[in-house]
Amino acid sequence: MTLLYYAGGLACGHMKKPIQTSVDALLVVVIIGLVPFAWILRDGLGPDLRTSSGLEAIYRCLKTFYSGPILIGLVALSILCRLPGRKER
Repeated sequence: MTLLYYAGGLACGHMKKPIQTSVDALLVVVIIGLVPFAWILRDGLGPDLRTSSGLEAIYRCLKTFYSGPILIGLVALSILCRLPGRKER
């Protein structure tokens, strides 16, 4: 049976495709749904609105709703899912 290291644990090789599909689907949802919403809300709403631009705007967007760490984690998991599995001897 082929075993591969996946997110710090072991998963069977036959589970690789459904996990990879799920991670990729969640990554698309975060990119299409969460990040644009965080971009809109990065400066706040209402009378205490503060505008930002450039790198500060990107930094604030990635801090809003923890969208940056979520995005980085999902990209890392997506890359891990694509690594070739280890073969058992």
